[in-house]
Amino acid sequence: MHAPASPRPPSPPLQRPPDRAAIPQRDAARRFAGLPRQPASCARPAGPAPVPRGAASSGSAHRLRRASDEHTPANLGRVLWIVGARLADPGPQATALGIDGTKIGARAARAPRGANTIDARGLTLVPALIDAHVHLSVAGEPASVARAQVKGGVAAVLDLGAPERTLPLDHPPLRVRFSGPLMTAPGGYPTRSWGKNGEGLELATAADARAAVLRLSQRGARFIKLAFDPRFPLLGPEVARAAAEEARHLGLRVAAHALETESVRLALDAGADVLAHTPRDPLPRDLLGRLQGKWVISTLRAFAVDPARLRALADAGTRIAYGTDLGNENTA
Repeated sequence: MHAPASPRPPSPPLQRPPDRAAIPQRDAARRFAGLPRQPASCARPAGPAPVPRGAASSGSAHRLRRASDEHTPANLGRVLWIVGARLADPGPQATALGIDGTKIGARAARAPRGANTIDARGLTLVPALIDAHVHLSVAGEPASVARAQVKGGVAAVLDLGAPERTLPLDHPPLRVRFSGPLMTAPGGYPTRSWGKNGEGLELATAADARAAVLRLSQRGARFIKLAFDPRFPLLGPEVARAAAEEARHLGLRVAAHALETESVRLALDAGADVLAHTPRDPLPRDLLGRLQGKWVISTLRAFAVDPARLRALADAGTRIAYGTDLGNENTA
């Protein structure tokens, strides 16, 4: 959520070695965001540009089936078949995908005779996306932003900075998980910059922190978010730890805004298990070790972060979630 001092060209795409799995794995990403294993929208037609092989696989274990194997005249009316598209899947290439309600029912060489179909010839069919770092209320009118996300192929988002008065965030069919406002010190980030409208929640004592976490949990939050920005007053260690301990007690994840080396150290000391951004600084070995098994949300383009920073985290065993910082890309 800092913007670079001057505009930079977009960061090049992160290239992973061919023997490493694409990141994030979709089931792990769903669990991270607190979503069920099967998303509400598993696939939708996308533009004609091809998707890199394996970048969004639904798994190659499924053999191709004749539509008649599982779909009888009794259920033809409820299953919608998308036909003719290229599937973004390294497995055997089906040309028809059957959607039964909210789930992918079957892949097949062709749709059954008499089925309801959508002609998707010339398009590529990919799983819907999860954006693990957005700010719906900063991006615009939240309901309109949510509709635009779904139209663009995003099925679920994690909002990491919304005013408490707007909670809970509920904009179907987009699935929304949220943290509520960033927890910060009096005068801390982002209350003196982009978050003057309630996106920051000032905490002076450990008791304040515990009460705030409980209150946000009761409003439906699945995460809390702690702010560590050295340009502004910082949460005291005991306040930050109290917030994280209360969050763990209530089953919430603890995310942190921490872009600098020392900020990352403070976040981990407090008990964070998610970094809301890829840090801009190259991290020393001890911090890379402490981040093993924890989550980092990419937001590479939002801060023009060198992809090598994210690659180093992935190589150290950090788990990576895709996120854009939607709505907050050019603010500080």
